[in-house]
Amino acid sequence: MCNLAKNYKIKKKMKKKLLLSITLLSATISVNSQSFGTLQNHSKTRTEGMERSHANSGVEKQVAGSLVCNTQYVAGTTMDLSFDLNLTNTDFEYCDLLSITFPAGITPNSGPNTIATATEAQADETLNPISGQTISWGDDDNTYGGIEPGTHTFTVNVTIDGAATGDLTANYTASGDGYGATPGALTGTATIYSSLSEILNLQNEGVIPDGLTAFNNCSLNVPGTISAMFVNLGNTILTNVPVYISVNGSAPVSEVIAGPIAASGDAGDTIIYTFTTTGDFSTQNYHTIKAWSALVGDIDNVNDTTVQSFINSIPTTLTSSIYSNGIESDYDFYSVKSDWS
Repeated sequence: MCNLAKNYKIKKKMKKKLLLSITLLSATISVNSQSFGTLQNHSKTRTEGMERSHANSGVEKQVAGSLVCNTQYVAGTTMDLSFDLNLTNTDFEYCDLLSITFPAGITPNSGPNTIATATEAQADETLNPISGQTISWGDDDNTYGGIEPGTHTFTVNVTIDGAATGDLTANYTASGDGYGATPGALTGTATIYSSLSEILNLQNEGVIPDGLTAFNNCSLNVPGTISAMFVNLGNTILTNVPVYISVNGSAPVSEVIAGPIAASGDAGDTIIYTFTTTGDFSTQNYHTIKAWSALVGDIDNVNDTTVQSFINSIPTTLTSSIYSNGIESDYDFYSVKSDWS
């Protein structure tokens, strides 16, 4: 008999939709018979009552992350610019305002009504009237923000001046909603690259032990080899890419993907790399694998890293053994069946 966990979260995004297959127990990407998935524990959510009770907790919550423009502009055109808002903070500080101020030569015309759909009881942050070079969503009123942590992709339609040249910079602010004692805002700049610029952007789509298909496992029997999928989102062919892997919190091990990995949109822009580093996942434990690339000049460091977590349990014969389960370790916590974490 094995312990079962009811709550876990399946997260996966895939560039090529034809490769995507989602099931109830696992998110699996099949490419040349190689399976990938991200089988993670269920994330906690906050409630408005939690926000009120923690508003004066004295613990500051700070929004963290980045804004990345994925589109290269063409001077003298009206076009859509695609952005990724990556909010990476792991606390409960959400955003109630996102504003982007474009540089001279780029004028925003329109954007989506919302850039993120709120998943809890709060309202979405909606598009405000465009003011000059600034487009924004929300109102910075420090109430239950509708822009939650995660990656949010959206497009803004802009007009590019015919005299625009070189890489340009937009300023942005993602304002915290005041869940902590001080609402910590994320401010920064996003580079809008010229169509003539070289772009380096390697995305790690997932890492998984070969043969793993579920978050919860009983007497797991897999070979111990580990593979990861990388997608070249840039416009440059990549070779000799440094990558790292850490198994169960061990010291990172450096390896190299020889390549070549073709530029975005070309055949061969996706590669499955099997690490020489292996892992023993037969032990009863909450296992984790972290993999990431370290490409010098990569424009989006947020999409370089993925973490895979899963449980392996060893059967207990209840007719002859006394079984007990604590909640002290990650394995204890995630191996029991629970209605609420």
